[in-house]
Amino acid sequence: MVLKTSLFSDYHLLQAWKRASLSSKQKVLFGASTALGTILFLLLCESLLRIISLAFVISQNYAFIASYIISYILSILWQHSLNRLLIPNNHKDKPYCHQFSHTFMAYFISLLLSALIGGLLLSISAMQSHIISMITLTIGGICSFKILQYLDSRAIHHIDTKAHESV
Repeated sequence: MVLKTSLFSDYHLLQAWKRASLSSKQKVLFGASTALGTILFLLLCESLLRIISLAFVISQNYAFIASYIISYILSILWQHSLNRLLIPNNHKDKPYCHQFSHTFMAYFISLLLSALIGGLLLSISAMQSHIISMITLTIGGICSFKILQYLDSRAIHHIDTKAHESV
């Protein structure tokens, strides 16, 4: 009975997915891409934190900040690739470097925002750095999504404007 109910609900879930708008699918798949990228980011960040803590005699806070920033910048590479791979109609027709520049800009702005919020939370609260990183990663993910949407809409507007000028 459980299997039949599960298959029935899976079928309806699949049908709902097929009927969903492209925008809805992009949001869900951006979330999945971000979740996968975040797992990779956290693994790298934790590994670098251990390496930096063992290799250098610096405070744990400075080691965490260094590992966070290095991991975040490196994660832009795989996050961009994941977004291109997983998100439908993600402007795959555009040159990789052009799209990467948008991704880098969005994630770099998110990094700056995350650093400001994280630094503020570290200085005014007694929260652990891992909790603060989860808060800032969530804010950064939302910020990145909105910035990428904005940049994509500007790029589409720019293409439409050029098309009208050539007519």
